[in-house]
Amino acid sequence: MIRLMVFIFETFNDPKGVILLLTARRILRGRSLIEAAALSIVLTALLAGILELLMLQPGDQPPTSVLAWLLTGFTSLAVSTVLTHVIARGFKGKASFADTLVANVWLQLILSFLQAASILAYLVYPGLYFVVLAITVAVTFYLYSNFVAEINGFASAVSTFLYMILIIIGIAIILTSLTISVGVQSGGI
Repeated sequence: MIRLMVFIFETFNDPKGVILLLTARRILRGRSLIEAAALSIVLTALLAGILELLMLQPGDQPPTSVLAWLLTGFTSLAVSTVLTHVIARGFKGKASFADTLVANVWLQLILSFLQAASILAYLVYPGLYFVVLAITVAVTFYLYSNFVAEINGFASAVSTFLYMILIIIGIAIILTSLTISVGVQSGGI
C-alpha cells in the first residue's frame, strides 16, 4: 500500500514519466489491469455513495444504490477509454487501446484518493469540500492531458488540454441539440 501511495504522489511530480513507466513496462496488463480497473470502479462507487449519504438532507430522495454507482463507474470508464482512444487516433495518436485503458484506470485510482480527501474535507468543514473539488477538477485535466499526450506521442500537453476542452464543448453541443430535437425537456434548475 505504501508503494502505491508513493507511486501516486510521484504521478503528480512526473505524470508523463509515470504513465510511460506503466505502459512501457506493462505493469498494468492482463489480470493486474482488470484488478486495478475493478478496484477503481468499486472505490469510486463506494466513495460516491458515502458522500451522497453525508450530504443527504431530510426530505431528499432515497440514496442511489451502490449497484447504480458501480454501473455508472464501469460505464464512465468504458466510454472515456473508447472516446479517448478513438479521438486520439483521429489526431494521429499512436497509443494502443490497452495503453489508453491503463491511463484511464490509473487516473481513476488517483481520483479515488482525491475523492476520499474530499469526503474527509467535508467531514472537517463542509465548505472545504468545494475547495478540494475544484482542486480535483484541475488535477484531472492536468494529469489526463499529460497522460494522453505521452501515450499518443503528442508534443504538447497544453495543446492536448485545449483540444480536450474543445471536444468536450463539441460533445456537449451535440448532445444538447440531440436531446432538444427528440423533445427531452429540462426539469429546470
